[in-house]
Formats: sequence, C-alpha cells, structure tokens
Amino acid sequence: MEESVARRAGDTHRWPAGPLRDSSITRVAHVVMTATAGTEREQRAVRSVAQVFLTDDGWSQTLRGIHAVLRRGGHLVFETRRPEFRAWEEWAADTAQVTLDVPGIGPVERRFELTDVSLPFVSFRYTYRFVADGAVVTSDSTLRFRNRDEVETNLVADGYRVLDVREAPDRPGREFVFIAAPPP
Repeated sequence: MEESVARRAGDTHRWPAGPLRDSSITRVAHVVMTATAGTEREQRAVRSVAQVFLTDDGWSQTLRGIHAVLRRGGHLVFETRRPEFRAWEEWAADTAQVTLDVPGIGPVERRFELTDVSLPFVSFRYTYRFVADGAVVTSDSTLRFRNRDEVETNLVADGYRVLDVREAPDRPGREFVFIAAPPP
C-alpha cells in the first residue's frame, strides 16, 4: 500500500506502522486501518486489523487514541469481517500446503489450521517450514468478530459519529467498511 500511495501522492502521505502511542504524529486528516494486500487465500485470516483487538479495553484505547489525533473534519475508515458470513468455515476447508519462494531465504512451506471457534473469537495457526534447513516456526493468532451493532456502539461510546457503513466492494456480504468521524 505504501508503494502505491507513494507513486500517486509523492511525499504528502505518511504511513506509520505500529502502535499509535509510538508515533510522532500529532494531527492527521484521516486514519485508515487495513491489512496487507494479497489474494483472499494469502490474506485468509489477517485482512482486518480491527479484529486483532481482542478486549473491549484494547479496542476502546485504540479508538480513543485515533480520535485524539484526528483533525476536525477527519475520518476513521476501517474494515471488519461480518461474523454472520462465517469466513472461518472457508478457512478450515482450505488447508492445502502452499510453498512460497521467499527472496534470500528460498522455499518456505506454509500450512493453515483452524484451532478454535468460540465466538466471538476465532483462533488459527500458521506453520512455516523452511525447506533449506527444515526449521519450523508456528504463529498462533486469534481474531474477534464483532457484529455491526457492537462496532457502532463502540464507536459512539468512544466519541465518534458513524457516517456510513458500506460493504467492501470487492467482498460483498463478507465485510463491513465503517466510516466514522469525531463530532464537528
């Protein structure tokens, strides 16, 4: 995403990565929370950064932190999966190994495993095997699936107006796109 924006916007945009509290940003016009690009299979369980906040407190702290840096008239835009779509069922059905060619490392085999569904939480594991030396690394993750009413309630409680809730145009029925702003 950074490369795409840099080609179009030159030096007018900054794309900080990491916790907002670690950033030198004081005021911004817009905040977009998204994940890295890739095919649905490559993205499987990491598409929506809003879902990595598992606790109400963590999610609220994030929303309040963003609110504190938004300029008047600024917007928060983010996507989140619709729990009623039950995306994890597709993930569980697609467990075929994928071999990635990683520059400087060589082939890496990747497997996906759905490890637990205890709504609103869905947990999964990626297992990576580095073909060159046989080393194995696992990555366990959990996402929280919030429904539309819960997200809207959270936004309002943390000082936002919900301006619009749309479908992701490339994933209709699968995700909501929230557009929110502080009061004028």
